[in-house]
Amino acid sequence: MKLADLFISTRVIRAVVRDALRCGCPDDVFDDIQVGLPVLFGTHELSSGIEILVGRRLLLTLLPFQDLRTPEEEVRLVLENGRKVRDQHAFNRFRLVIVGDFDMEQRHQLEQLGEHLADRVHLHVLDCDALRRIAL
Repeated sequence: MKLADLFISTRVIRAVVRDALRCGCPDDVFDDIQVGLPVLFGTHELSSGIEILVGRRLLLTLLPFQDLRTPEEEVRLVLENGRKVRDQHAFNRFRLVIVGDFDMEQRHQLEQLGEHLADRVHLHVLDCDALRRIAL
C-alpha cells in the first residue's frame, strides 16, 4: 500500500486523525493541512513514508511497517526526531503511525515502544485494513 495514495483529501485526513487516532482536534485545524514526503520536516528517511502537518499544531508521520528494516531502532529514532521537530516548531503534538499487516507478536512489540514516551508524543499501530475502512 502506498500511504501517499490514501492521504490526498482533507476528508480522509480528518477521518484518520479523529477516528483512528482518536484526536479531538477542533474543526478549524483541518483548514490548514500540509502533506509531504520525508523532506517536509525530516522525521524519517523512508521514501515510502509521509508527513502531515494539521493546523500547524499536529505533526503526523506515517510509515509502512514492511519498509522498516529494524523496526525497534527505526521507530525509536523517528519518535526522537519527531519530538525534536515538535519542540523546534512549537507544535502541540507528534504522532507516529506505523501502518501494516502485523501478527500478534509484532503488534505487541511495536505497542511496547509507545510506552513511557515524552509528553505529547504518541505511537499508533494501525492495520492496513482498518486504515482502508476509515479512508473510504
